[in-house]
This record gives sequence, C-alpha cells and structure tokens, in this order.
Amino acid sequence: MGRGGQRLALDEAVPGSTIGGILGTNTSGARRVTTGTARDLMIGVTVVRADGVVAKAGGRVVKNVAGYDIGKLVIGSLGTLAVVTEAVFRLHPVPETRRWVSVPVSDPEAAQQAVQAVLHSQAVPGAIEIEWPAEGGGAVHVLLEGREDGVAGRTATVRRLLGETSTESADPPADGAAYPWNVTVHGDQRSTALKLTFALSGLGEVLGEVDATGVRLRGSAGAGVTYAAIDPGTPVDAVRDTVDRLRQVCTRLGGSTVVVDAPAAVKAAVDVWGPIPALDLMRRVKAQFDPDHRLAPGRFVGGI
Repeated sequence: MGRGGQRLALDEAVPGSTIGGILGTNTSGARRVTTGTARDLMIGVTVVRADGVVAKAGGRVVKNVAGYDIGKLVIGSLGTLAVVTEAVFRLHPVPETRRWVSVPVSDPEAAQQAVQAVLHSQAVPGAIEIEWPAEGGGAVHVLLEGREDGVAGRTATVRRLLGETSTESADPPADGAAYPWNVTVHGDQRSTALKLTFALSGLGEVLGEVDATGVRLRGSAGAGVTYAAIDPGTPVDAVRDTVDRLRQVCTRLGGSTVVVDAPAAVKAAVDVWGPIPALDLMRRVKAQFDPDHRLAPGRFVGGI
C-alpha cells in the first residue's frame, strides 16, 4: 500500500517475487478475477532492446496508442524480446475490509455448481479460488472486498448461495494464492508444475480429469486459470501420460496445459508447451526485436 490509500493489485503467487519476475512470466493469483494480470494493469513501460536502444511505450495515464503494444509484447515473454527497466501501473483503492467465504466441495460437480452460483450472482467477488488435493474433494474460497457495510451484505449473499457448510474469515485460506508446488515438502526434489487454462464452464470436467490422474490443483476458478503439481519421483512415462490427458481436456475447452517447471528428465521427454497457434508470427516478432537471438535464447516457446 502506498500514499493515498492506493495499491498495486498484483498477487505474490511465488514468495519473494520481484516486479520484473512477475512481468517476465506474467504470473497472477487470486485477484485476477477483478483486477486482471500484470498485462492488464501496466500502462507504461521502458525497455532496453538487444541492440542497446532504450525504448518507451504508453505513459502515466490510460490512452490508446498506434503500432506495437510494447507492454503486452514483453509481459510473459520470459525476457526474450527486451529487458524491462521501468513500468507504470494502474492502481486500485485499498479496500476498507475483506472477508473470505469458504465451502467444502465433495466432487467436481459440486465445485462447478458453487463457482457458477457465485459467478452469476450480484456479489462481485474479488476472487474465486479452487483448492483440490490429490485425494479428491476440496474447497471453494470466495474473496469479498470493499466498504464495511457492502462487504457484510455481499458476504451474507455468498453464504446463502454456498449453503450451511460455508464459513467466513478475515484471513485468507492457508497458503493464500500460492501455487500447489510451493506448499509441498519433498526435500530437494522438484514437482512437475503445470498451468491449466480452460473455459469457466469446463471446471467440473477438468477436476474430473484431475481426480483420475491424482494431481494437486489450486487456482482461479473464477478466471479459468489453475495450477497443478505432479509429485517428485513420479516416473517420466506417468508424467507424460498425465500431461497428455490434461492437455486433451483443456484444449477441448478452449485452453491449454503448459509445463512451467519440472525435473530435467521430464523436460527432455515431455512437450512442455503443447500446440502453439501463431508460432510463425511469434518468430517474426522475435526476429524484429532480437535478430541475433542474444536475449534468453531458446527460453520461450518453439525455441525462441
């Protein structure tokens, strides 16, 4: 929170994240339902190109510009197009109060119904999170922020929608917006970390496949962006089968499944990106910004 009661509404999904790291990876957390991601919040950027030229785009106010939208290009590009040295963001007021309403859900259908009930209500949630452990069943968490009187009324509405088993608290659920692989202790071994995106109407179908594959899942049920973890030590063939199964269902639902981190053996054996539309266009953009491939060579999709 800064002066004037304003805040930069970005979640620290990875503990210790920097602004540069969030921009480079376009990570997001629970609040993307209402405030969007870094790509939505940034209105101005200064970058250094591969040839050393300093370039600026946008400004300190929201406005339309012609040509490349440099900010949207560099966010999520993993440092392959330019080095971001300065960013200007749209801010949001700090809410007077916040409440979390949580409800246990026993199966994918119950989770789908709970999320849809809140989405189609007048409660205006700040976040709708799904928590789904490997053993199946989980919880839906709804964040409500704003003025004290308004939050009280909206909290009551959400609790009526979610039923008698719902609870409320001023504190966020355990581990907050953390990714599922951040909260799993397996010594120095690494989980295979996945990002799953899909149409909101497909949450139940995705959770059904998650149940069948036995992975842990957490993320924004209100935005159709979730994250899953496959335990360290899982045989590579089993990891590949799990990724393929989840990718099929997410692709059918208009999304994707990307391996964002994994042991070296998994990365060597599994297609980490999956089908990539417009890959030729991405390569042409890379050729314009960094023709000599000096910046993070091979780090992005398609070896960009």
